[in-house]
Amino acid sequence: MNPKLSVLVQIDLDGRHVTLDVTGTLTETNQQVLSPLIHRARTTFPEAGLSVNLHRARLGDSAAIDALAGSLQEDLPGTVPVQITAPAHPVPHHPGQATSAATAGAWTASARSDRFAPSTGH
Repeated sequence: MNPKLSVLVQIDLDGRHVTLDVTGTLTETNQQVLSPLIHRARTTFPEAGLSVNLHRARLGDSAAIDALAGSLQEDLPGTVPVQITAPAHPVPHHPGQATSAATAGAWTASARSDRFAPSTGH
């Protein structure tokens, strides 16, 4: 069975910030479906801050977040970097096991960098 993702796109009324709120199980394979959504948000709102919130997603494998950050390395001209926020200590998801990725603390990855740094919170 292929893990599924659900993505809710939240746009501030002033159009200055767009958030992709991801739920489901994120894997190295299915993280690729987020790229077209991120690209569409970036081209529709090129000056808006864009974040991908993974706090409610389960982590299917440890390379999923790194693969997502790596796929966003090429910035579009005139766009703000994408921020990926994820739990500081994500809980790996194993099929058949109920888990939650909600943990204390968060990390943010800029699409222009493969380094993670503590987030300032929302």
